[in-house]
Parts: sequence; structure tokens; C-alpha cells
Amino acid sequence: MKTDPTLRVQPHSPDEVLALDTAAAARALGVSKVHLENLRKQGGGPPWFTLGERAVRYPKRALVRWLDRQALSSNNRPAGQGGHDAAA
Repeated sequence: MKTDPTLRVQPHSPDEVLALDTAAAARALGVSKVHLENLRKQGGGPPWFTLGERAVRYPKRALVRWLDRQALSSNNRPAGQGGHDAAA
């Protein structure tokens, strides 16, 4: 699986975007915007915050940590229930 370049976490420059909107975060994670919105509404998914009253943002570092935890937890599931042993 290719790593999306928007998820690379390195020391940031003043011009670097540190948090992504929902559409960009969904692209970086390889899921639909609707799926990511549903995760957020259900109380799951990666950490997020709002700017002002409506602008939802996902910190890039938090996306990477959340994705790492998903990979670790899916590798601990029994065969046939997700993770690397699941049928494609």
C-alpha cells in the first residue's frame, strides 16, 4: 500500500499545513469523506477539533497515530475478522 505524502510527519516549517480538513484527511487515510464523517459522528475515528463553529480539522500527527493503532488492532483479530488474514 502506498503511503499518502500528506501523512508524512516531519519537523514542520511555518508554511506547512499541520491539520487537514475532512476531505483531505479522508484522502490521506484512503476512505470516503462520508465514512470519516460517520466515524466522527459515532464517536470513533481519528482525533479532530473545530476552528470556529464549523471547520473540522484533523491534526496530521494524530492521523498517523490513529492509523498505526488501527493497523496494530487489526493484526490482533482472529482470522476472517479483518487484519492481514482477512479475505480480500
